[in-house]
Amino acid sequence: IDGGKLRGIVSRANLLHALADARASQPAGSADDRTIREDVLKAFSDEAGLGGTFVNVTVSGGNVRLWGTVHSDTEEKALVVAARSVPGVNSVESRLGRVPEWAYGY
Repeated sequence: IDGGKLRGIVSRANLLHALADARASQPAGSADDRTIREDVLKAFSDEAGLGGTFVNVTVSGGNVRLWGTVHSDTEEKALVVAARSVPGVNSVESRLGRVPEWAYGY
């Protein structure tokens, strides 16, 4: 909550993604990693035109992992390219799945 408005929800899956991404060499959630994560999320909306609604980003030691679901291979590639463009990012690993077609209600 920010200024009395709901800004997001942390799910159990979000917490598990962060735990799975923890590295012993650098404490999770360092200031640099938090900044990189914020910049990656900003790049998703600004540069890629994608809000990343169903995408969670974890960063550890400058290594970015993308978790969640997207609609297409093209959307996944756009997110990966946008994440790679952020200064301080060493690598990007996509663990993104696809939204099943039945979810579209066709």
